[in-house]
Amino acid sequence: MNISFADVSLSKPGAIALVVTEGNALAGAAAELDRKTGGALKRATKSANFTGKAGSVLEIVAPHGIAASRVLLLGVGKAARSEERRVGKECLRRCRSRWGA
Repeated sequence: MNISFADVSLSKPGAIALVVTEGNALAGAAAELDRKTGGALKRATKSANFTGKAGSVLEIVAPHGIAASRVLLLGVGKAARSEERRVGKECLRRCRSRWGA
């Protein structure tokens, strides 16, 4: 498995993993992807009752409008801006544990 951090506006196949904090609406890259997928991320979070709770994962397979084969929303719980590094490490750990590395 090859994990890299890239601009989500790039049209490449593969999976996109996004960190979502608890209780926050989709923002930034997640909001941009939601727009590109015609609201698929927002609909999926509502349907699955995904809140961004720590340890939660929501997988959206073959979303329309983007080249990625799936989008993963990784809930990290309540996170302050100062915890961004910890959140990034947690995201990487979850991706590796789910798909092996």
